Amino acid sequence: MKLLRGSVPAALSVCCASTWAMHPMVTDDTATQGRQRSQIEINTDWVRGRGYDGRIADFTYTYGLSDSVDIALDMPSNLSSPAGLNDVAIGFKWRFAEMDGISFAVTPTLALSTGSEQRGLSNGTYNPGAALIGSYATGSWVWLANVGIVSNRYRQNELRAANRAIIRRASLAVTYAIDPQWTVVADTGIAQNMRRSEQGNPAYFLFGAVYSPNQTIDLDAGIKFGLKNVGPSRQVGVGLTVHF
Repeated sequence: MKLLRGSVPAALSVCCASTWAMHPMVTDDTATQGRQRSQIEINTDWVRGRGYDGRIADFTYTYGLSDSVDIALDMPSNLSSPAGLNDVAIGFKWRFAEMDGISFAVTPTLALSTGSEQRGLSNGTYNPGAALIGSYATGSWVWLANVGIVSNRYRQNELRAANRAIIRRASLAVTYAIDPQWTVVADTGIAQNMRRSEQGNPAYFLFGAVYSPNQTIDLDAGIKFGLKNVGPSRQVGVGLTVHF
């Protein structure tokens, strides 16, 4: 459940920034860990396009405060030059309604100014965000929808003037469990362009797979394509999730 990456270079693709989505997805589900259960996610992605050709990584720890509420700490990093930690984020997920396979959750987050602004790893100030999640599960299929807003504030005046302060995003996804070990996913979405001077809004489509050899470990891989000439043109990633 990856938290919003509120810093550069992840901000190169605001449409691809999610609040809690399981890698490689962007669209999140309403699932929580359960009371006193934990999850660790480690993943890395190779990104190309939008003036950036490099590698990013993410570490997220999630803890279940109750059966319907999670808290999380997210630590995104840039592995290419300039390498370093981006803005650390904290947040929680609350599943507030569920009935007959339909459920809803809300995910407020806050990205802190922990990265180096001088090295291009931070916006230089904190950035809150929130998303509303809807989920419908039937048999082996799960259908997902997200709508959200992301604060895109900057400390420097020239960057504040050049970029939108609020970015709206929306996405849809579907997952299909082939068997207890294999799940395939498809995901698509769009967001407002963070730059005021540009007309097009970045959109994406991705597909991937998750392999779960047991109830403790998930291994995943996915590929994402930009659908317009804004945002990254391609992103490939792999990840590991451990539940305990």
